[in-house]
Amino acid sequence: MEIRKRTLQLLKALTQDAYERKEVMALSLLSALAGESIFLLGLPGVGKSMIARKLKLAFENARSFEYLMSRFSTPDEIFGPVSITKLRDKDTYQRVTKGYLPESEIVFLDEIWKAGPAIQNSLLTVLNEKIYHNGDCDIKLPIRGIIAASNELPAEGEGLEALWDRFLLRYVVKPISLRENFVKLILGQRNDSSVEEIKPFTLADCTKLDEMVQQCVIPNEIVDMLYELRQSLASLAKNEIEDTSNENENELKYYISDRRWRKIANVMKVSACVNGRKMVDVSDFMLLVHMLWNSDDCYEKCCNAVANSVVACRLKDYMINKSKNKQQSNSFEKIDKIHYWVDCNGYCFKIKIFDYEKMLASPREVYFGQEVKDGELELVDFGPYAMQVYKEGYVCINSFNSPLRKTGNSYVTNTSTCDESIEDVYNSIIRLINENMFVTDSNLCVVLRSIFVEYEKKFQKIQ
Repeated sequence: MEIRKRTLQLLKALTQDAYERKEVMALSLLSALAGESIFLLGLPGVGKSMIARKLKLAFENARSFEYLMSRFSTPDEIFGPVSITKLRDKDTYQRVTKGYLPESEIVFLDEIWKAGPAIQNSLLTVLNEKIYHNGDCDIKLPIRGIIAASNELPAEGEGLEALWDRFLLRYVVKPISLRENFVKLILGQRNDSSVEEIKPFTLADCTKLDEMVQQCVIPNEIVDMLYELRQSLASLAKNEIEDTSNENENELKYYISDRRWRKIANVMKVSACVNGRKMVDVSDFMLLVHMLWNSDDCYEKCCNAVANSVVACRLKDYMINKSKNKQQSNSFEKIDKIHYWVDCNGYCFKIKIFDYEKMLASPREVYFGQEVKDGELELVDFGPYAMQVYKEGYVCINSFNSPLRKTGNSYVTNTSTCDESIEDVYNSIIRLINENMFVTDSNLCVVLRSIFVEYEKKFQKIQ
């Protein structure tokens, strides 16, 4: 939990005079911690460059590079001038990169779409592999995060699709809307935070976070949501293609490359770790609303698709099991005195009573288990099964709430929501979203609520 507390303090310091910029600052920090890039869309003067300058303070001794692109920009201005000495003495074409993008941790590229083809081609490798080809050398770049900005999206038919795909997170920065914040802006004095007040992340902190991310688990429930979402986006593309003659344009609206899906999974794990968890949950999944849209007219549909995937997967078992007459069973295979049986999503496991009682002693902790033999789970530091006791008699294994039993005890047939109402399911998701420091968009909760209402109507018809 230490990293969560530090990050909250850091975000508070970074946004103390940046009115209505908490979400974009948090997403920019998340992007940098994940080693990814973020694109900010917004009119001039809404604080896009300010976000980049403040982000630099989040990392100890971070060097930054900032440049305003134009159609006359040359690679020399971004990557450094050609070394005359090496060209003359060694017949080698290399750039002097000191003070330029290749030696910076935080990079801000304004009006990105105005860059010429030579710059764009070099940026493709920089954004994806964090490598720059300098003459006959490949330089591994120290970049933590790249922020690009523009007041427009990339124009169609100009070959910008590959560069646009490299920006994993996309965010629309809007002017200040609340009167009280507008008054503070025009009357208040700036109070920029110092590095000492902010307590930035060190290289050791980032290395430790990377190790935590490697151990973080994406449970089956989230995998199901990702697949459901992928199918939904494919359906959206198919429906729009049928309604128009411009097939390629509408297919690209909802196209998510395999590379992006892999990076999306990594960002979710970074979000979980920075929030003090060892397992991805629904709140991390909701961040996909900032990673899927490709044009301004498809953002709302992508947002609805994300919310619908959450609801569909969370209520699937609920709808099925609540619409049937469940029978309790008293006929059990006898078990030894060492284990409990656990019925997990249709599979039967054994768990040591000692291990279960250990989890019960601290039910808010996430434990990990591995299969030893014959379906027996044993607690380990990290493993394929993420386990948590959320109430006596039930073990949550990879997000499936599963009943356990002793010899002679009856239990309810397996369902992930057997003791919950639809309202309980909704409230549990909202609680998770509110606890995630990177998810602050209240519109998500409105969308979720409307979709839950629709599912509840369907459920009532089934009953």
